[in-house]
This record gives sequence, C-alpha cells and structure tokens, in this order.
Amino acid sequence: MVMTKYTIALLPGDGIGPEVVDATVKVMDALQQKTNIEFEYKTYMVGDAEKERSGTALPQATIDGVKAADACPVSYTHLTLPTN
Repeated sequence: MVMTKYTIALLPGDGIGPEVVDATVKVMDALQQKTNIEFEYKTYMVGDAEKERSGTALPQATIDGVKAADACPVSYTHLTLPTN
C-alpha cells in the first residue's frame, strides 16, 4: 500500500493557539492510523511571543515554511499572510 505524505505547517501562536494546534494534531494523528496518509509536521513561530523574541510577529522563516507546506491549519487571526 502506497502512503501519501503531506507536510503540515503548524502555527501555535499565542492564547488558545497552542491548545488548538495540539488538538488538531491529535485528530490528524488518528486519521493517519486509519488511512494511507502520513503527515510530517513542521512548527513555525508566530504572534506576540515571537515578536518579543525576534522583533516581528511573522518572521520570514514562518512565511517561507507555510508557503512550502502542503497545508497549514488556521483559525481566525489578525495576521494576513502574503499570497505571492
């Protein structure tokens, strides 16, 4: 059986972000066990904590990582990711 592999960019962010990402990964892990789909998770930093650490809430490495990923589960955010 051939596995289909997808790279998933995770953005834990601030506030409820980490808990939502953790729950999302649990659901996706359960999906992997029932299908021929494999997820490779890559976590990138975003939000106020990242802004305090690096001076920007949305570092270029995060933008590049999201663009390179097959998917990035997100919920409402005040950040707008570039489309080009």
